[in-house]
Amino acid sequence: MRAAAAEVDPHRQRATLVMLAMMAHGCAEAFAKRLHIFMPAVLNGCTSAHPRVREAACLAIGLFAQFLQPEILSHHEQVLPHLFTVRTRPDRPRPRRPRHAGSRAVMRTHLY
Repeated sequence: MRAAAAEVDPHRQRATLVMLAMMAHGCAEAFAKRLHIFMPAVLNGCTSAHPRVREAACLAIGLFAQFLQPEILSHHEQVLPHLFTVRTRPDRPRPRRPRHAGSRAVMRTHLY
């Protein structure tokens, strides 16, 4: 895990964070016991210069928050400042928008 946290290639770092997020969904009991090992890698991803790595770190935090309750609550003092930093960065990626008219129609049906 330390090697993954120190990874400099943004594609590998993003892959590690997405893998952690997906594994937290399927292995919640095992992850809850070892959350203190995984959080430094995720928080390191929040400070990455690459926007997709930061996005993957936010995904991991979101899934940790969903599936690793109440253990994730003990990390709130570390997690919240990192999330606010990611949110306020000027180079944060814009939300992805649908590229064709069919997806707009689908989006409208979900709004009502």
